[in-house]
Amino acid sequence: MRIALLSNVTVEVLAGMLKKEQSVWIPSGFGAWMETALNPPPEMREFNPEAVFLLIDASHAAFDGNACKVAKATLETAFPLATVIVPDLDDLADEVGDFYDERMTTMVAYRFLGETGTYGKKRKDAVDTLSAEIILQNYIDRERAMKGR
Repeated sequence: MRIALLSNVTVEVLAGMLKKEQSVWIPSGFGAWMETALNPPPEMREFNPEAVFLLIDASHAAFDGNACKVAKATLETAFPLATVIVPDLDDLADEVGDFYDERMTTMVAYRFLGETGTYGKKRKDAVDTLSAEIILQNYIDRERAMKGR
């Protein structure tokens, strides 16, 4: 599957995990999600994603809910058969549903960061993002399994 990840948070860990089994495209430059969503570059169009994930952390000061709606509409027009939008990382947990306990992802994230020698402020800053990335990977895996039935 070809997956494009657009986000206002770092998604490199998620992209690395996905690249083991998927083709993944992320825009170059941190914070380029909005520009990319409003005007998909030729590289993204050539990549022709089957799924586009818009992962937005609404707790960032620069968050604009209306801009997310515009970005979603533009992506749906540019990639009408492929777009999957998750407008907020909090919404992603809701999207996964009742059968998924997201608390375990925090434990997994702490364990992973400990194994990689990440401690202190860096560890605290990375836990929520890594947890969200784990939730997204689980969501993708679940959707793939459901389609295979």
